[in-house]
Amino acid sequence: RAGIAASGQYRDAALAQGNYHVEDAGRIHGPRGRIMIAAEQPVAGTHLRLLHLLDTRAALLEAQAQAWLLALPVIVGLAVIVTALWWRMTRAARAADDRRALEEAVAARTVELHDEMAERARAEDRYRDAREELAQANRLASVGSITAGLMHEI
Repeated sequence: RAGIAASGQYRDAALAQGNYHVEDAGRIHGPRGRIMIAAEQPVAGTHLRLLHLLDTRAALLEAQAQAWLLALPVIVGLAVIVTALWWRMTRAARAADDRRALEEAVAARTVELHDEMAERARAEDRYRDAREELAQANRLASVGSITAGLMHEI
């Protein structure tokens, strides 16, 4: 350090040691804990290096904003797809429930119609039997009338 100061290369600039912590190649933590990137150049004739440090906070914030801008449409698209799939699955479930209810109603109505048809068949049988009895009674009355007329003549 004394040699650099004596050379006058940097005039009256103070060559104080910086408060930086080197983490790994290219990443340095600055005095306030901010992450910085460094470009270095060796100082000719010494074992020292000249570092140019650049705060990455602005670039990181911009990259984060761009990432959100790119991710937001993807998230919205996924939400739309999930909502559409959920709606379709619930629609299928609702349709199955409606179909099941309709089948139950059709089955109940079929039983009612079967009962009505059986009752109608029984009523037709009673009507046919009554008509046969009336026809038989009418024939017997005619035979009786003819017999009575013949008996009266004899």
